[in-house]
Amino acid sequence: YKSIIIFTDKYYSVEIANVERPSWVELEEGETRSTDDIVNAYEGLISNSGTYMIKGDSLIREAIVAKYPNYMNDWPRTANYFNLSGDEFTTEGSRGTWTYRRLK
Repeated sequence: YKSIIIFTDKYYSVEIANVERPSWVELEEGETRSTDDIVNAYEGLISNSGTYMIKGDSLIREAIVAKYPNYMNDWPRTANYFNLSGDEFTTEGSRGTWTYRRLK
Protein backbone atom coordinates (compact mmCIF):
# COMPACT_ATOMS: atom_id res chain seq x y z
CA TYR A 1 0.00 0.00 0.00
CA LYS A 2 0.98 3.60 -0.45
CA SER A 3 0.19 5.59 2.65
CA ILE A 4 1.08 8.45 4.91
CA ILE A 5 0.06 8.80 8.52
CA ILE A 6 0.92 11.97 10.39
CA PHE A 7 0.57 12.63 14.11
CA THR A 8 1.36 16.00 15.67
CA ASP A 9 0.86 16.85 19.34
CA LYS A 10 -2.96 16.71 18.97
CA TYR A 11 -3.87 16.19 15.30
CA TYR A 12 -3.64 13.21 12.96
CA SER A 13 -4.07 12.61 9.24
CA VAL A 14 -4.42 9.24 7.52
CA GLU A 15 -4.16 8.73 3.76
CA ILE A 16 -4.04 5.14 2.54
CA ALA A 17 -4.29 3.90 -1.06
CA ASN A 18 -4.96 0.23 -0.41
CA VAL A 19 -5.29 -0.79 -4.06
CA GLU A 20 -3.32 0.09 -7.18
CA ARG A 21 -4.72 3.38 -8.47
CA PRO A 22 -3.63 3.98 -12.07
CA SER A 23 -3.27 7.52 -13.38
CA TRP A 24 -6.09 9.00 -15.42
CA VAL A 25 -5.62 9.67 -19.11
CA GLU A 26 -5.49 13.33 -20.08
CA LEU A 27 -8.82 14.71 -21.24
CA GLU A 28 -9.35 16.87 -24.28
CA GLU A 29 -10.89 20.30 -23.72
CA GLY A 30 -14.61 19.91 -23.05
CA GLU A 31 -14.40 16.23 -22.09
CA THR A 32 -15.45 15.11 -18.61
CA ARG A 33 -14.69 12.04 -16.54
CA SER A 34 -17.29 9.32 -16.32
CA THR A 35 -18.95 8.54 -13.01
CA ASP A 36 -17.34 5.08 -13.14
CA ASP A 37 -13.87 6.61 -13.56
CA ILE A 38 -14.40 8.83 -10.52
CA VAL A 39 -15.83 6.04 -8.35
CA ASN A 40 -13.03 3.64 -9.33
CA ALA A 41 -10.34 6.24 -8.56
CA TYR A 42 -11.60 6.83 -5.02
CA GLU A 43 -12.69 3.25 -4.24
CA GLY A 44 -9.35 2.20 -2.75
CA LEU A 45 -8.62 5.39 -0.83
CA ILE A 46 -8.94 5.80 2.93
CA SER A 47 -8.73 9.42 3.99
CA ASN A 48 -9.51 11.07 7.31
CA SER A 49 -8.06 13.70 9.61
CA GLY A 50 -8.91 15.08 13.01
CA THR A 51 -7.83 15.14 16.64
CA TYR A 52 -6.64 12.31 18.85
CA MET A 53 -5.77 11.41 22.42
CA ILE A 54 -4.06 8.45 24.04
CA LYS A 55 -5.52 6.79 27.14
CA GLY A 56 -3.54 3.80 28.34
CA ASP A 57 -3.17 1.50 25.33
CA SER A 58 -6.07 3.10 23.43
CA LEU A 59 -5.77 5.57 20.59
CA ILE A 60 -8.96 7.65 20.46
CA ARG A 61 -9.47 9.55 17.21
CA GLU A 62 -12.17 12.07 16.39
CA ALA A 63 -12.54 12.67 12.67
CA ILE A 64 -13.09 16.25 11.57
CA VAL A 65 -13.04 15.47 7.85
CA ALA A 66 -13.18 12.15 6.02
CA LYS A 67 -13.71 10.77 2.52
CA TYR A 68 -16.50 8.57 3.87
CA PRO A 69 -19.20 10.97 5.19
CA ASN A 70 -20.54 8.60 7.88
CA TYR A 71 -17.09 8.45 9.45
CA MET A 72 -17.12 12.17 10.22
CA ASN A 73 -20.89 12.66 10.67
CA ASP A 74 -22.42 9.60 12.34
CA TRP A 75 -19.56 7.94 14.25
CA PRO A 76 -16.56 10.28 14.25
CA ARG A 77 -15.04 9.00 17.52
CA THR A 78 -13.22 5.68 17.32
CA ALA A 79 -11.01 3.92 19.82
CA ASN A 80 -8.42 1.30 18.92
CA TYR A 81 -5.77 -0.62 20.78
CA PHE A 82 -2.35 0.60 19.70
CA ASN A 83 1.28 -0.22 20.29
CA LEU A 84 4.31 1.86 19.35
CA SER A 85 7.63 0.04 19.42
CA GLY A 86 10.65 1.67 17.81
CA ASP A 87 9.77 2.39 14.19
CA GLU A 88 6.67 0.18 14.19
CA PHE A 89 3.12 1.35 14.98
CA THR A 90 0.35 -1.26 15.29
CA THR A 91 -3.34 -0.56 15.74
CA GLU A 92 -6.17 -3.04 16.22
CA GLY A 93 -9.86 -2.40 15.66
CA SER A 94 -13.06 -3.73 14.14
CA ARG A 95 -11.48 -3.78 10.66
CA GLY A 96 -8.46 -5.81 11.67
CA THR A 97 -4.87 -5.18 12.65
CA TRP A 98 -2.73 -2.65 10.79
CA THR A 99 1.02 -2.32 11.18
CA TYR A 100 2.95 0.68 9.90
CA ARG A 101 6.71 1.08 9.73
CA ARG A 102 8.57 4.38 9.63
CA LEU A 103 10.60 4.84 6.48
CA LYS A 104 14.18 5.88 6.96
